[in-house]
This record gives sequence, C-alpha cells and structure tokens, in this order.
Amino acid sequence: MTIINPKSITGVTSITTPSGSDNLFTVHTNNTTERIRINNDGDVIVGSGITVSSDGDIFATGVCTATSFVGSGANLTGVASTENIRTNTNATFLQNINVSGTSTVGGDLNIADKIVHIGDTNTAIRFPAADEISLEGGGSTRVKVDSSGRLLVGGLTSDSRTTSMIINGNSSTGATGQAILNMDIGTTSISDGTSIGVFRFGATGDRRGADIKAEGAGTWSAGSSHPTNLIFSTNAASSASTPTERLRITSGGIVQIGGATENSADIDTSNTKLTIKQSGGGAEDGIYLERTGERRGHYIYVGGGLSQSDALCVTTNQLGTDTDLLAIDRGGDIAVGAGDIFFSTSGKGIVLGATSNTDSNTLDDYEEGVHTMTQLGSGGGVPLSNAVIRYTKIGNICQVSGMLDVGNASGSSSVEISLPFTSKADSGTTKSRTTSALMHKYCDVNNSYINIVGYIGQNENYFRIYNVADNNDWHQFLSGDFNANNAELFFTFVYQTA
Repeated sequence: MTIINPKSITGVTSITTPSGSDNLFTVHTNNTTERIRINNDGDVIVGSGITVSSDGDIFATGVCTATSFVGSGANLTGVASTENIRTNTNATFLQNINVSGTSTVGGDLNIADKIVHIGDTNTAIRFPAADEISLEGGGSTRVKVDSSGRLLVGGLTSDSRTTSMIINGNSSTGATGQAILNMDIGTTSISDGTSIGVFRFGATGDRRGADIKAEGAGTWSAGSSHPTNLIFSTNAASSASTPTERLRITSGGIVQIGGATENSADIDTSNTKLTIKQSGGGAEDGIYLERTGERRGHYIYVGGGLSQSDALCVTTNQLGTDTDLLAIDRGGDIAVGAGDIFFSTSGKGIVLGATSNTDSNTLDDYEEGVHTMTQLGSGGGVPLSNAVIRYTKIGNICQVSGMLDVGNASGSSSVEISLPFTSKADSGTTKSRTTSALMHKYCDVNNSYINIVGYIGQNENYFRIYNVADNNDWHQFLSGDFNANNAELFFTFVYQTA
C-alpha cells in the first residue's frame, strides 16, 4: 500500500508497506530512500544508525548529543573512546579510565591504594594504611609520613621514637649506610660572609629563637677550596629579633665563643683550638666551672683580680660568695689572694736562680715546728724541765733555738741533746760541722778552759757541749758539770740537714 499526498506531509512522497512483508512499516523521502522503519517486533529504525527497541533500548552508531542524561548509568558499556563523560552525581567505572590529556578534579579524588607512574609501575604514591602516605621508587618505600606525623626518609617504614623526622641511609649506600642531609645554596658563587644555609628554631609566625648557620669564610673555588664557618646564634631573654652570635667554628677549626679575637694575627690560626672573647673584665664574664650537685665552683677570666692588670685570674664561688684566689699579671707576677701554695708530692719545689729544673737550685722543703729534747748520751744524768724547742727548716737548712733547763744533773755521761733532724754527713773533704755560742749559768767550765760552745757533728741527730780554750784541745762537757737544779743554757743552731 502506498499513500501519496505531497501536500499534507512535506518532503515525504510515500508511506508504504513493502509487498509481501507483513507488520512492516517504512517511510521514504521523494528520492525513494527509506528513512524510517517499524518492524514486526516494534523496533523503530532510523536510517542505518539508530534503533529504538520496543523495550526501551536505544542503539546508536554515531554521536549522541544531549543537554542532559537521566538515569543511574549502571549499565553503560562501550564508552572506552568517549571524549567526555559528565555527571552531576557520583559515577562508578568498573574498568580502567585512560586520560591522555590534563585531568581537572574540582573536589576530592578518592584512591584505594596508589597512584602509579605510567611505564614505571614500581614508582608510586601510596596510601599503605590508615593515616599514612608514602612515596615508592624501585618497588621500595623511599619517603613515608606515618600515622603519628613522623617523616621517615631513606626506606624506614616504622619507628616509635618521639621525633618529627628520621633519615635512614642514603641513595648511594641504601638503608644500611650513613644518613646524609644535604643543603645547597642556589648558586656556585660564594664569598666571605655569604649565607649558605640555616637551621632555624622558633615558633609559629617567624618568632625566631635560635639559628645554626653555615657561612662562607672566603671566596670558594669549585672543587679545590670551600672555606666555611659554622655559626650558632641565640636570642636572650630580653630579645625577640635577630639572634645574636654566641659561638663560631671557623673554617680553620677554631672554636670562638663570644666573638673573634681583636686581631687574628695575635693567635696561631693553624694550631689554636679555642678562643673566648669576654664581654667585660669581671669574674662573671669568664668561664665558670661548677661541681655537680652543689653551688661550688670557680671562675677563670682575664681581668683585674687582686689589683693586677689584665691578669689571668681564678675566683672561687662558694654558695654564692666570690673570693679571689690567684692572679697572674700580664708581666708575669703571681698574686695569691687566699690559701697556701703546696706540692702534693714530696721532693718537689721552686727553682730559684735557674732557667731549668736544677736540683741544686730547687727549694723543695719548708717546715716550722717544735721538738721535745731528750738526753741521748749514755748513762743519762741530764733531766730537762723545759724541753720543748722551736725550729724552722728551709730546704736543708734548719734553724733551732731554745733553752736547756737542767734539773738534778749527775754522773759523767756525755751531754748529747736530741735535735729535730739529722745533720748532713761529710762528703769527701767537705766537712759538715756546726757550732753555736751559748749563754749559760751555773755550768762548771773546766779550769783549763775559758768557755763552752755547742757543737753538731756530721750525720748526728743531737748536739754536744765542749769546753774550749786558747792553745789547748777541746774537752767534752759532761752531765756532772751542770750545777744541779740551777743550770740554764740558751742556744741557737743553724745547721745543714741530711
């Protein structure tokens, strides 16, 4: 059947049911080309590219352009080469999505595990566990931020230490090698005073407290000379601006505290290891050493201690009280403010009149004391009432003085009164002998003699008394020569000790 009415349907010359085909309806244009067909299943076919099935499916072989899409889209298939897919609600893709151009995500991008580099599948950004993110290279973790906020660098994947960052190993030796943190300035032109890098400590809002800075100590020559100072600076309690330099390690290895010396030519920059620049000349401007657990210590400083000039001074601090102990003046004089000078090892002393440690010029002994005299001569017979005498020993010279207060003397034993030290022995033709004048009363001087003297022989620990006269031999004074209970005798000996 053919219906022809060109006036009622513009551009349609016929609507026919093909001969021999039941339940088939087609629409043709005036050039006899079929444009629409409805088959016996109820499908509507437009041209050769669109088919609308009776159950609602639409099949299109060309481009579908629409202002909106309504439905879940759960069963969309064959969209692998589609240029644009847009949705106002969530879209779920069950297969891969390949994007060759730039992707723009206006909201969150949710990823189950990792973002992988195309062509390099062992390099990725991963989310290995809750609250963790890591960077992987070569199939191993290189950098990780763990759930506690720690930054782990160098292959370390877990740690429990209380810290913000841990560096483990390095790229050349791996996780078992030493850790290296490298800081580079963005230029190869470094000269004296150029700031190369800074570790800065502070609070939120650039509230600086302290800096550790590397600074050029001269012009660098790439690969041959890189002179660098390391500077430590802090803010005092009354300051909140740029930290003040407190300590510097120079390129030559000198530790400088308090600033550089007034003139670097004054020191040996090749061998000096430590310099301290005082802010003043008082004890508190120097070094303070304190005993642990107590308020007891000492200051060491350069100043005017004990009224000296530019002296090296030592001051003790005991429970808050300062006492000047020692000052070595710039001219070499030594002033002692408190205490005594002593040697903890016997035989040590002060060398006088020599420029080297010469025994013969060494004053190695000084002693003051008392000695209780006793009669050492055989037979006794010399009781002493006031037997204590005083002595002073300087080096090997002993000066002793006192009084013999003789009681009821008797007998004929030699008078031999003990001394605090043994006398020096003879050496070859050098004789060690000492005599002393005596002031005496009630002593029986032999009629053949004119007086008595005190005598100390060589290598003896006592003194004797002898009668002496002109043109006559000497004669030893005996115990019976004292007038009993009345005799007194004063003496002073200066003798060499052993």
